[in-house]
Amino acid sequence: MLKLNPIIYYIIYCQGIVAGVTLVPGVYGVIIGEHRALIMVIYGAVVGLVVLFLKIFGKPSRPLTLEDTILIAVASWMMVPILSAIPISLYLNMPFIDAWFEAVSGFTTTGLTMFSGTMDRDFHVYIPSVEELPRSILFWRSLIQWIGGLGILVVLIALALSGGLPSHLVGFAEGRYERLEPSLARSLRRLFIVYLILTLLAAILFYLAGMPPFDAINHAMTALATGGFSTHNNSIGYYDNPVLEGVVVLAMIWGATNFATHYRILFKGSLHALFRDPELKMLITLIVIGSLATAYTLYSESHYSLIDALRYAIFQFVSAITGTGFQTISLTNMSDETKFLLTVACLVGGSYLSTTGGIKIYRLLVALHTVGWTAKKVVNVRGLVIKYRIGTRPLNFEELMQSVSIIFSFTILWVLGTIATLVTVETSLANAGLEAASALGTVGISSGITGAHIPLTLKLVYILLMSLGRLEIIPYVMAVRILVSKTKTYLKTTLGKKRTIS
Repeated sequence: MLKLNPIIYYIIYCQGIVAGVTLVPGVYGVIIGEHRALIMVIYGAVVGLVVLFLKIFGKPSRPLTLEDTILIAVASWMMVPILSAIPISLYLNMPFIDAWFEAVSGFTTTGLTMFSGTMDRDFHVYIPSVEELPRSILFWRSLIQWIGGLGILVVLIALALSGGLPSHLVGFAEGRYERLEPSLARSLRRLFIVYLILTLLAAILFYLAGMPPFDAINHAMTALATGGFSTHNNSIGYYDNPVLEGVVVLAMIWGATNFATHYRILFKGSLHALFRDPELKMLITLIVIGSLATAYTLYSESHYSLIDALRYAIFQFVSAITGTGFQTISLTNMSDETKFLLTVACLVGGSYLSTTGGIKIYRLLVALHTVGWTAKKVVNVRGLVIKYRIGTRPLNFEELMQSVSIIFSFTILWVLGTIATLVTVETSLANAGLEAASALGTVGISSGITGAHIPLTLKLVYILLMSLGRLEIIPYVMAVRILVSKTKTYLKTTLGKKRTIS
């Protein structure tokens, strides 16, 4: 039996995702006559065989620690897009950086794309537009977003069930999971079933609203994942169908709603869960206020009628705050006021335990409640007992500090991303701020900056923002600290041995 360091063992094991998301679209491509899709089939099969060999003949050399789990979560999240990009780069004869960008955008459910029908300025290679892509690649893009919507957390929990990875460490590693049932295995199954049911329901509704079957399936996957990859250059705007847009808005809100709420409705039959979810109430409130404000800016700045302004405003704002990234109009020539509203929406994001990115509604509620609690303390009314809770959920000091840290970190990274955009390309502050917020919030709406034509440096900046935004920064900070600590310990031990010998 081959014994490996558990960190290496589980990182390799996680690459089973690469095999799955490469094989399935590859086989589909071969079936429909796309012969180059055989590259994906062979690559996926090789990766799958390596993982299978490891499972049969290998095992971890020791039990996992908390530090191991954090490193596994972060390293796997980095490695899966890298390995998934290799066959796409070979299939389309495109630079690896562009394929890697697309894979990161997919797995982080961002939706910014390199397939813009422009030349890569650094490698002088034409990168096709979305509508020029083979169907197998379109399906691959949708599939990686659908898997990314579940998050690497689900993969690690699956490892916990099959390989002995401690479940409480998994939850701590990504910080996005809560048990829906006392049993971890049952919770995982229920979470996946909810996700699958909503995806199938969205596909049916999209089809009934006018989408062809292939488009309906792909858009349902990316809508529930709040990812935003589309099968058309103009995204949902390609269809110019108000009814379809309304259905897509509903699906985007489903994806951005806490899945514990969906679970209680589907499995517990509790419609009251809709009215007891403070995040959902805040999300709807923000959608109403933000959509009206955006409609006002669209109506006052352009030739749109009031009805059209409302139609486009609702869709674009919902797409931004849910972190989806679908668009029905171009944002390039919109006013700075419109872009500012969408930038704020991108940074806020949707609910906790949803597929969306951003700061999250829950943390916004924590920040707002903290202001109220602080005011009450200052007033210091005798006998007043402050209950620190959001809805029915109690709040401890650790959660409060984590919320403040993430809000602060997102703000700093957004500022740095905006500056990097302004320095790298010639654009306005409003465009740069929106694009950076879209990448960091894993949204995908674009003011027209992102594409194969942007410099390599900016591609790397956006890859970094998307990666940090999806895991909410803290795990990466923890991983760096762990690596520094392990390095120091190793050096001390090594130097100590040398001194002892000498």
